[in-house]
Amino acid sequence: MAMRPRGAKLVLGMEGEVHNFPAGPRAASVASAEFDHVQHPGTFEVKVEWHGNAVELSLPFVVDVEYKVRKPPDAGTSPLLFSTSLDAAEAREGDVVTLHASVTNQGSKHVGMTILQLGIPAGCEPRADQLAELRRSGRVAHFETQPNKVIIYLDGLRANSGPLSLPVELEARIPGRYTAPASAAYPYYHAEQRVWDALPAFYVRAAADGGGDGDDNAVAAD
Repeated sequence: MAMRPRGAKLVLGMEGEVHNFPAGPRAASVASAEFDHVQHPGTFEVKVEWHGNAVELSLPFVVDVEYKVRKPPDAGTSPLLFSTSLDAAEAREGDVVTLHASVTNQGSKHVGMTILQLGIPAGCEPRADQLAELRRSGRVAHFETQPNKVIIYLDGLRANSGPLSLPVELEARIPGRYTAPASAAYPYYHAEQRVWDALPAFYVRAAADGGGDGDDNAVAAD
């Protein structure tokens, strides 16, 4: 935008929430706003308005919308059935809890390399030695750890096979109440066939804590 008249402003709005951005000579070329109150499903109108003086401006713009959800919708074409669970709703600092992941190939054809992307509550840390044992025993082909995630690679799943269940041990490290990112399973070469599951909130109590509520620490899926 080559011309910014004094007193002009850019307005971004959605669901009654409005963010104003001054358009003076030192204004940024990118305006970013968060609408955290929009947490229910539906169709939403994003308003982009220019408020200035009578000078007519040609103002091209691009709107980029990013959002997070607790559990994205499954791909309808996936042959996989997938679920996750924790063996406890809470733990004390230093305790070990187990995340159970189960994946089934419901299709009539063999599925090649399969990825399990497991969301981990932020106050917990996966036990690397236990993951290494899963690899040594041949139950998994490979694994990676990322912030709040464990990525597991499986060699493949036979057609119409029963569920493959994997335990992932987590050490409760930081007290608080956490919501993990959603977990997903998909064939390596067909990431568009993702199926999802989400764990309930998990509470880590301090070692000396006898109870009470912790802080909410939510991490959702992109």
